[in-house]
Amino acid sequence: MSQYSALPSAADDIRMHVPYTPEEFSKIQLSLGKKLGPEHISTRRGAGNTKLSYVEGWRVISIANEVFGFNGWNTKMLNMTVDFMDINPENGHYSIGVSCTMRVTLKDGTSKEDIGYGMIENVKSKAMAFEKVKKEAVTDALKRAMRQFGNVLGNCVYDKDYLKNVTLIAKQARGKPAGDALFRYSDLEGGLAKNALGVNQGTTQSPGSTGAPPTSSAPIHMSAVTGDSATGNTALGTCGGAQANAPLIADALNNCAAGI
Repeated sequence: MSQYSALPSAADDIRMHVPYTPEEFSKIQLSLGKKLGPEHISTRRGAGNTKLSYVEGWRVISIANEVFGFNGWNTKMLNMTVDFMDINPENGHYSIGVSCTMRVTLKDGTSKEDIGYGMIENVKSKAMAFEKVKKEAVTDALKRAMRQFGNVLGNCVYDKDYLKNVTLIAKQARGKPAGDALFRYSDLEGGLAKNALGVNQGTTQSPGSTGAPPTSSAPIHMSAVTGDSATGNTALGTCGGAQANAPLIADALNNCAAGI
């Protein structure tokens, strides 16, 4: 059977070793101790028609981002093994099983790891079979590693008494996403940068104007972007003395980043 094993890397040892402040530690510890509400728990039928409770992979990732921060944790696949691949001689269909070990590391160096498994039986496409079982194994291993940090990351679903009682609690309704909660097309067109700079995206051209974009007489200090903390030069000034105007903000930022 084929097997992949990750090579040791010195970067793994130095990437995340930033200790938590006492405030951060207390906040994270409090969050990890909370048990999940019923709206976070999914169910499916298992062997013998038993009811199995679990937390979906995307929820675990979202909760981890909320608890640790989007840059407060990382993952590494330590190994992946194809345990078996059988071909049905009658129809040529595939049955495949894959195991995988994942490690989750927090910014202070604390890490947890566990194994996950993916399996599929009697499918026609070999590529589709491998796609399914590899993703399933990685997600399973990720969730199993995450749950070792605490209840809020899925460990509570292994508590039978909790599962019996949590079903008696009404699920919290999920609000309809709107406004700033959505990432829109305008955000892909420099909208986020303009909002951060306080630029009015709704500027319109008055009748009879020359077509030139409106300008602002007040400089926009961009030392944090340009890195010029000593002089506090503006991003646009650093890029050749251009005045701050809304349509050129995104281009100016890109040019500065490119060193133009």
